[in-house]
Amino acid sequence: MVPLLDPFDIERVESPEWPASGQWRLLLRNGTKTALVACPGCGLVGSIADTHTVDASGAVRPSLWCSECGFHEWVRLVGWEP
Repeated sequence: MVPLLDPFDIERVESPEWPASGQWRLLLRNGTKTALVACPGCGLVGSIADTHTVDASGAVRPSLWCSECGFHEWVRLVGWEP
């Protein structure tokens, strides 16, 4: 696997509210850990459950792309615990 080059770090939030721009929150879906991610560009919140995987380091595959604002980066979910 090719390592990420300078991924965009997205910080974890523990609040039960929707995450703010550039944050993520843990989501359990059918017993599987995934995340709700708020776009760092515009704040649009979405689940990555059906479209992305997260490895042990928190790296998200494939890259995160926002259809609302065009944000497109390789990202890492800071604080991710497999």
